[in-house]
Amino acid sequence: MVALTVARLGVRATRRTPLQPIRRSLSSRVTGGADDPPGDPPPLPGPWQRTYDASDDDEMREAYALWAPTYDDDSMVRFGYAGPTAAASALIRHLRRGGPAGESEGGGAVRVLDAGCGTGLVGRELARLAPASLLERTELVGVDYSEAMLAEAARKVRPGGRPLYDSLRAADLRRLASIYGGGTFDAAVCVGTLTPGHCGVDVLDELVRAVCAPGGLVVLTLRMDFHEDVEEGVGSR
Repeated sequence: MVALTVARLGVRATRRTPLQPIRRSLSSRVTGGADDPPGDPPPLPGPWQRTYDASDDDEMREAYALWAPTYDDDSMVRFGYAGPTAAASALIRHLRRGGPAGESEGGGAVRVLDAGCGTGLVGRELARLAPASLLERTELVGVDYSEAMLAEAARKVRPGGRPLYDSLRAADLRRLASIYGGGTFDAAVCVGTLTPGHCGVDVLDELVRAVCAPGGLVVLTLRMDFHEDVEEGVGSR
């Protein structure tokens, strides 16, 4: 059994359609509050919008290559993106409660896949929030479509100087199971990929096949203005 934890993300927290088939342990949003009046969301930063406007794989890679140097500040500081923090927090809670190799069980190595890792923001938040004893035995593997974004992730380090990611790989998320095989990871995180112009719910099948260790966990984010289009597909997994 592999558990799914979903964070629904949106620029306005005014829609509350539940995803009943999936256990949710958190809800997060990009900006705005539950009492915000309805209306048009604030415009996306130009580099972010270019990734949505890309018409093919080459344009998508080019958009992310241009954005990579400023991605962290644009998304986390300028636009207040909450996904990496929420996902890292959910993963830590699961492992500390005694998930695979979890802290409450005395703990061996924990292997985590960051699918669509980008510049490594989930890893950065994991390193910031996780207890040192958990972080030390966590092997973090990052996969992303953009080599420019992976280059930024490779520059990040954990406290003490160890590389943030133990390995990084440029790959298509729709091919994860063929790359890693079943049962490879104790948990997987997928933040910011199930979104327009990027990945569809078929990626969930790959994540479950790549994780699928007993008691494993997949933490993913869905934009609130996009999740209704994929709810049926998510629920069927």
